Amino acid sequence: MEKLPRSIAKAVEKAREEYQFYVSVKKINGKYYLYKQSGTWDTERRKTKIVSEYLGRITEEGMIVKKKFSAKEDLENAKALIAEHGGEIVWKTKASSERVLRNKEQTEIDEIDLRILTLLSMDSRRPIDAIAKELGIGSYAARNRITRLEKELGVEYVLELDLFKLGFIPYVTFVKFLGRQPSRKELSDALRSSTKIQFAARLKGEYDLFIYSIDEEPIKAYDSMHELRLNSALKDYDSEWYTSPFSQTYSFVPLRDEFIEYIAETKEWKRSIKRTHPNTLELTHREAVVLRELNTDSTKDFAEIDQENGLGRGGARYAYSALVEGKIVVRPTIAISGLQVKYLGGIMLDIISADDAYRTWRKRLPDYISDGPVANKYSLVGYIGLPDSLLLLLPVINDGELERTADFLHETTEKGVRKRVFVVTEVIIGSLCYRRLDNRYSRHYEILSRLKEENESEYAEIVKPTNADVLIG
Repeated sequence: MEKLPRSIAKAVEKAREEYQFYVSVKKINGKYYLYKQSGTWDTERRKTKIVSEYLGRITEEGMIVKKKFSAKEDLENAKALIAEHGGEIVWKTKASSERVLRNKEQTEIDEIDLRILTLLSMDSRRPIDAIAKELGIGSYAARNRITRLEKELGVEYVLELDLFKLGFIPYVTFVKFLGRQPSRKELSDALRSSTKIQFAARLKGEYDLFIYSIDEEPIKAYDSMHELRLNSALKDYDSEWYTSPFSQTYSFVPLRDEFIEYIAETKEWKRSIKRTHPNTLELTHREAVVLRELNTDSTKDFAEIDQENGLGRGGARYAYSALVEGKIVVRPTIAISGLQVKYLGGIMLDIISADDAYRTWRKRLPDYISDGPVANKYSLVGYIGLPDSLLLLLPVINDGELERTADFLHETTEKGVRKRVFVVTEVIIGSLCYRRLDNRYSRHYEILSRLKEENESEYAEIVKPTNADVLIG
């Protein structure tokens, strides 16, 4: 990747601070131009198409010359306002005075849609009236947009939990089959038999299978993998297995309902003479019920939960507040199940020189919390121990994106890390979480802010991530 001249790089950084959407720069015939990138949803093909919109050019001195004003945005706002108040928009052509009925085959995900996705990612229970007020549009228009996004992007409402508060730890397992490989059915039957496994996929690369599981202490996680190898069809296949605790630093994996049931069964407090109160790793009955219900639909009405489960008036709301205060529930959020990507890619950065890797890691931080055209760039980031590596998973939308990203991360150090790249060829069980989290609330952004205070000049060299301009309390 060609390094931008200093004046151009500063102008790009300024543009990314000014515009509340994904900004890219292109060099054409020796000159630099700014573009807005957004996703256009092709309903017929069930695929996201990346659309670039010209914003302006950058002079050699680093000045941004914006394109001439267009009334398109005002027109769209007027159309939304008319529709919100029950009006009809009638278009007339030169050939006919009849109304033109427009059936949109493609839906453009615009800036307002992106901000809605961010608001819902941060708090899926946020009232529509509050969302509308935040965006400066009417409640009817906000509701229509959310309904459209639900349908066309496959928005699902899920819970993000901190399972460490209940004594659970995430683990990752990489499997290499020696010779022949099991069929999809054999893998699916074997993996689904374990409630501990939340996500699994076939890989193309150094390994053939990736497993993400949740368990308690390491010995139980290893026992779970041994049981899987010995008591399923996988026992007939020679293979090498590598299981390691996974220290998640960004995003999460949605939990299967079967695992939520397992949590309820193993962690629900049972009152006794000696145990009159639950300990810190236990749940009350009402809390277990709320986790079950909201894991399926994080927006479900509390009164409905009370009625269906006999909790008594206000029981579900009280239990939910306790789960939030105890930080078991990080947030009710969304997962975009209909985001069509070319493939899911993975990058492993093996730490070769610890001193160099950790000294230069601040150069990589902004990339970890950058945004793609629709969702966050990465769906999962964390550290593993076998070997000592950083693992990053990202949905790939543009050709060459995985390779360019891996090269960039690798080139931030002289000798500190070794890169390894793999591609997910088939998801066997579960899913990853594609959403548009406001990264200003991420752990990495907090670290960047702290670095800025410690070393202003060095931080100034870092390109800041693009985020939607929304704040959630």
